[in-house]
Order: sequence, then C-alpha cells, then structure tokens
Amino acid sequence: MKNYLLLLLTLLPMSSWAQENDLPLVEQGKKWTYHHANFEYVWDYHYTLEGDTVVAGKNCLKMYSDNKDDKGEICYEGALFEEGKKVYCFYPEKDEANLLYDFDCRVGDTLKIGNVDLITLSIDTIVSLDTIVGIVCKGERYDFQAQRYDEDTGEPFVMGTLSWVKGVGATLDFFNMLPLAGNYNSLVACEVNGDVLYLSSATAIESVRLRQPNDNGAIFDLQGRRLSSPSAKGIYIQNGRKRILR
Repeated sequence: MKNYLLLLLTLLPMSSWAQENDLPLVEQGKKWTYHHANFEYVWDYHYTLEGDTVVAGKNCLKMYSDNKDDKGEICYEGALFEEGKKVYCFYPEKDEANLLYDFDCRVGDTLKIGNVDLITLSIDTIVSLDTIVGIVCKGERYDFQAQRYDEDTGEPFVMGTLSWVKGVGATLDFFNMLPLAGNYNSLVACEVNGDVLYLSSATAIESVRLRQPNDNGAIFDLQGRRLSSPSAKGIYIQNGRKRILR
C-alpha cells in the first residue's frame, strides 16, 4: 500500500501538487463535516464559510455552525480572515482578532494559540484515496503536542496531541481543537463548492517529510527550546521525532 501511494504521488504533476498544498483555509463556500460520538449519543454537525463582512478594517468571511449541539440550530461562530499562512478569527461581539492557525511553522517550533503552547512534532504528506476516482486530495498534516503552564508551580502540563491539515484545519474540531476530556469530535470531510479537499475515511500518511527542522540534527525540549545537548533524562525532539533519554 505504501509503495502504491508513492507511485501515485510520483505520477501527479508537480504544479498541481504545489497548488493544492497552497490552498487557503478561508474560502467562500467551504464546508466542514464533523462527527460527535460520546458514551450515549452520536451526531454529525457542520461549519460553513458563507458571506462577507468587514471587522476592524479586515475583510472577513462569516463562519456558521449547524447542528453543533444536536439541536439543528444554526449559530454564528465568528469572522475569519487569512494573512499569509496565518488564520485569524473575530469572535462574536469582539473587535480584536485571535490567532487561530499558523501554518508557517517547522518541526520543533512552538506556537502560542490562546493560552496554550503547541509544539510542532512533525509535518507529513497525506493523501486521501477513493476506490473509484483514486486520489481525492493531498496536502500536509501538522502534529502538535499541546501544553499549558500550571499557575501555581509554573511547570508545563502536557494535555496531549492534536493535528491540523493545511487548508482544512483541526481534526478534532475547527475551534475546539484541543485534546481535552469530553472532546469526542472528529473531522469527517472538508469540501469547497462541492469539491472534496479532505476525506478522513480514506486518508493515509506518506512517510516523506515535507519540511525539515530549522537546523538538521538540532535538539529541542518539549518547550520548543533549542539545546546544544540534552542534559537530563526526558523526552526531546530531533529531526521531527521524539527521542527518549533514559
């Protein structure tokens, strides 16, 4: 299967590859389907970008959710805009933008999203396959370790891992993306004007690393700090992989 994916990727035109990897996240008519499954109930809900607006001088698209609480309600979630590889959101009744996604990162970088640090663990090629039409989409998946700092001790508290897909967003929930207890959501599909961009049921990870760390061989701790050499037992990141020093 792995060799089959490599062959398909090789046969694709490089210009098409580049265009799809540079797809924006904020697009008119883009729609996400997420699945919620807890111990008692299951349902699907959606996000849709539809309608222009201007907030604090920024041209934005309005984001709506549909059936998010299994009640069939349509709710306004906020106004999104994109600058370079960063996505911002004006939440309802707010005139200050919050950074929501930052795809301009490399393995080992630490991103600050709200009050959470996201340490970039890996960036991989992904492809979605359909048994009839072949490749549905291809792109990049970013894996992060999420952590907060304990207010009393000042020590980092590791919350778990999460993933983003470039041009698509988070695989748990577009907004509620953190690996928290009670977050039973998962991304099913993303499309824009009927064209499928992501299909979770047919997605595989390619082994080719799209980006290398800022410095080949550089070692980082879980706070994203570059080290000359590890001095204590623990988990470190080198060349996009976790290394355990015992």
